Order: sequence, then structure tokens, then C-alpha cells
Amino acid sequence: SSAFTSSGGTGSKSWTVALTADASTVTGITISSGGVISVAATTAAGTYSMTVTATDVVGATGTKASTVTVSKASLTVTASSHTVQYGADIPTVTPSYATFVNSENSSSASFTTGLTAPTCTTTYVVTSAFGSSPTTSCSGGSSANYTFTTYTAGAVSIQKRSMTVI
Repeated sequence: SSAFTSSGGTGSKSWTVALTADASTVTGITISSGGVISVAATTAAGTYSMTVTATDVVGATGTKASTVTVSKASLTVTASSHTVQYGADIPTVTPSYATFVNSENSSSASFTTGLTAPTCTTTYVVTSAFGSSPTTSCSGGSSANYTFTTYTAGAVSIQKRSMTVI
């Protein structure tokens, strides 16, 4: 939060905050009677311009232009793990996400809006040997309200291929 003060004027002040056009649809940015700007935890990430106005008891006003920046929340991305039989096709590696805020999840609009999913790959190839330890990994990606800060690798477990003797 940020606090504003005033000097001059008569008596106590009332405070208002008006978001400018670039932030007109944003909710959750308020100012207290003491001039303290607060931002709700659910306010979308971004930088918002505003005008803060103090009004004294006789109607005299003073204004100040300001900005508030809401940072993206951090998110952990984990690459999927797979179990395959020797010689099986390369599995599709997918990301899963953890450490959401505000009871959100991977289906929440605040996450999916502007989402570019991470790219996920594996070191497994169809000739990877039984008992070897190919890995899976994800990298990159972005979301309007989250930054992907931790990437956790997965693994591919290769099982013996069963044979039928006739």
C-alpha cells in the first residue's frame, strides 16, 4: 500500500482515487479516509495510472497523479512423468501448475487469460534402454497474472516389453 499526505487546507480531508482510462475496468484499488491506497489480492497484474484527490472541509481540493503496480504471482510448473514399455512411442509431456493464489487453479480465467503454455519435452526416444532414466521438462510460457518461476522435471520409467513364446 502507499500513503498520501496533504498540507494546507482547512480541517480534516476526505480522499478519493480515480483510475485513468488505462485502468477504468480495474477493481480492487481503493483509498482510505487516511489517504492510504490499498490493492485487493484479486486485482489483475499490471501498472495502473490514477489521480488522488484530497478535499478539505470547505471544498478546497488538491490532486496528485500517481501509479500503482501489481506484480504477477509466482507459479511452479511440473513436467508430467510417464511409464512406458521398451520401444513405445514418445509420450506427450504436459505441464501441471502449483502455488496458485486466491483459490485459483489452472481453469481460472485469471490464469488462462493471455496464457502461453510452457513447451514440454523429453529425452526419451523409442530406443531408450530398459532401466535408463530419461527425463521430462518444461520451459518458457507466460500468463497475464502469473510468472513461471520454478520448473520441476519429471521422468520416464521404461518397463520390459512382454513377450509371448508360441
